[in-house]
Amino acid sequence: MPTDPDSACEGDCHDHVGVPVRVHVSAASYDWGWWIYCETARKTDRAAGFTVTEAKQEDGR
Repeated sequence: MPTDPDSACEGDCHDHVGVPVRVHVSAASYDWGWWIYCETARKTDRAAGFTVTEAKQEDGR
């Protein structure tokens, strides 16, 4: 798991209409649960950052 708040793990996710998107799991909010950030399918360049379409708290991740 990431230890640097700016680092992230990536995985699979779906947005609110079921479209597959990429996932940004931030360590910054570790103390109150992992937050899953679903970015749009068009925005996948990490250097340009993530476009957040939806955020859900996932405890125990």
